[in-house]
Amino acid sequence: MFVALSGNAAGAFAHPSSPTVRQFNDVSAEADAGVWTHNLTQRTLQIDRIGSTSVNNAAGITRHTDLSGPAAMLRLVFDVAGTNWTATPYQSNALTLSVGRNYAVGDYGSSEVHANTFQTIAVRGKGPGTMAVTINGAESAQLPADGRQYRITLLLNKSAPDTQYLAPDGSVRTLRTATAVLWVGSTLVADVAASNGTTSGLTDLRLRLATGGDALWTVDDITAYRHPLPLG
Repeated sequence: MFVALSGNAAGAFAHPSSPTVRQFNDVSAEADAGVWTHNLTQRTLQIDRIGSTSVNNAAGITRHTDLSGPAAMLRLVFDVAGTNWTATPYQSNALTLSVGRNYAVGDYGSSEVHANTFQTIAVRGKGPGTMAVTINGAESAQLPADGRQYRITLLLNKSAPDTQYLAPDGSVRTLRTATAVLWVGSTLVADVAASNGTTSGLTDLRLRLATGGDALWTVDDITAYRHPLPLG
């Protein structure tokens, strides 16, 4: 199990070469992208994005030191909130989270290498003060971007046999081989074939805020479970 976001300052969440099970390799932002801070009241990691059009306006979080345990299956859970979302500019995919195989911290202004990526999900701007979570063309209901946190559950099966799991709505469901399943809160968004790049894995995580887009983002309680998936 990997549990990130535990510490007293944003810098405590990262170690470039030897992150613990509670750390990433990198938590950073470019010159015009804002600053990652630790909200001590909410105990969340947050960044205030100013929506600059500068090319130095990307930010992100990377864990490229391999997650421990068997790499056939993964359940990833995290909380995300957005607020102060303006009418323009807002991104089609303002925030993206990818799971795959990374070898280093890359430019957060650049998208992931497709072949190395097993699956990507995105938080997409839907207009002023509204967002949705997307995967492979499927999209959640529109969500108010008013600072409330939404729990995202992403289940990935690269090569394990079909396996039962306890879903966020309390039901027991099946995670099939080579699939990705996305939940927002207790609502199922999609159960789809995973992107599953030719050289991808389930070893690394990358969260990326690309250039543009006004919002105050918070992320919290990032937890990754390996096979076997918890049933309780």
